[in-house]
Amino acid sequence: ISILLTLLTAASFAQFKVGLEASFAPDVLLVTTPTGDNANTSAKTGSLAQSKFGLGGYSYGGTGTFDLLSREGTWIGHDLDVTLSYDDPNGNFGSLLQLNAANWIRGLAMGSYDADSDGASDGVSGQPPYQSLLGFLDVPFGDWNLWGKVGIFKAYVGNTANRGATSDYRYDGNFNSFFDTVKIDNFGILVPTIGGSGFALNALDINNLQNHIARNALGTSGNAYLSVSANLAPVTVDVAGDFGTDLPGLATDDSYSKAGFALRVSGAKIADLVNFDVIYKLHGADTNTDDKLDPSPQPDGNGIWENAFGLYANFDLDSIVAGLGVSVGYSGFVQAQEDEKRGTDTFKYINPYYNGIDLRVKFGVGPIALTFNNNFSFSAISGDDDENTIVNGLTGPGDLSGGRTSRGKEITQSYFAMYNALGVTYTVDEALSANVSLGNKLFTFNETENFIEANKNVQDEVRDIFSATVGAKYSFTPNVDLEAGLAFQVEGNSIKYTNDVSQEFGTFTFGIPIRFHVKW
Repeated sequence: ISILLTLLTAASFAQFKVGLEASFAPDVLLVTTPTGDNANTSAKTGSLAQSKFGLGGYSYGGTGTFDLLSREGTWIGHDLDVTLSYDDPNGNFGSLLQLNAANWIRGLAMGSYDADSDGASDGVSGQPPYQSLLGFLDVPFGDWNLWGKVGIFKAYVGNTANRGATSDYRYDGNFNSFFDTVKIDNFGILVPTIGGSGFALNALDINNLQNHIARNALGTSGNAYLSVSANLAPVTVDVAGDFGTDLPGLATDDSYSKAGFALRVSGAKIADLVNFDVIYKLHGADTNTDDKLDPSPQPDGNGIWENAFGLYANFDLDSIVAGLGVSVGYSGFVQAQEDEKRGTDTFKYINPYYNGIDLRVKFGVGPIALTFNNNFSFSAISGDDDENTIVNGLTGPGDLSGGRTSRGKEITQSYFAMYNALGVTYTVDEALSANVSLGNKLFTFNETENFIEANKNVQDEVRDIFSATVGAKYSFTPNVDLEAGLAFQVEGNSIKYTNDVSQEFGTFTFGIPIRFHVKW
């Protein structure tokens, strides 16, 4: 009887799994040296560099430390994740909860949590306090989800990324882990964002069912969403909606309507050759609750809406050329904004249209595997002859509060962003492999602004980041490996104005990264 009860108990928990993944990356050596005008720490050059790119006014990056509590490592930080999951033996329902234990441990050890709700900062300088127990509990949790299936339908609630049929064909596997600060994983648009926190060139992950387009682009993804899927093999249809989160750049106000929606049609292994995704996403709100008043400051009451769409396809060409695969994609994003009434005048808004093209190639022959990823993104905007037109400048999707605005035909802006990355892996045997990863991000921006007919201001900005890493990985077991190598990164920036004010500055970084990785 004891044996039988033991077997039955073990069987009932057979689908319950506990996973552990830990990475430790001590900074053996990490040195950053400024170049060009950035080496001059005067107030003038430091101010210009910091305001545009957040890079001015320092002369030395420092040497490495081995701090297990820090997530700041050489190109990849320390991490400790515990994953709890349960899958029904019949495949009808399941759940997942991920604990970011490194965040929790670091917070406890460094006193960065304030559970007294008194508003005082108990943490390290520069870290915001978590002013409630809810804030403390929110930090450690990563992905979570609950799902269930009935026939061809699947219902889901959670925050785990869902990128459709092309998710497994992004060809990122041949880049080493020291390349992560440059690598762009997902299809979408390279978004230029220039603000008080400096310069960033982020990837707008459009094919993800996480609906909040701009917030995902700005690095604060993880919003919960609901979805229902219908499996009409070989095609799957996904319909998703979020919980009405606020738009970035706008004051939080729970009194107005908010909505998020996504529709995606995916096809897998069509004719054993093609995987594709077609997606449309909408997120927005009417932030003005006075629309029905007379007179209304917002006459149409349409609010502000983010519209995005994507077309992505992967071609498995192994039957034509052994080891060859090609992925292509096109993404588009535009923001629609309601008219605004000012006195007797009604103003309309013009917002930029962002778009990006992806091209990815993989090729493998014998012990050599090669990945080549590319993205080209661009946008342009200009005013028209109507003086009651307001042009929102190119500051990145969702950042309405920080945009450059101009009336009528006073402003013209354009940008071009390019990402290229090459990863080559040579497999010596089952335990040992070597890797080279090369990549760059290039961003160019031009602005012409006519304050008056005879006064034209022109601004040009260029940022170029090149990174190269060489490394080797040794796997002690399939779940335990050690990586080590060399890493270089060169960054150049240029700002030029019509009034002869210009600056050339950048950084050179060299490191010897090491990473120990355990997965169970």
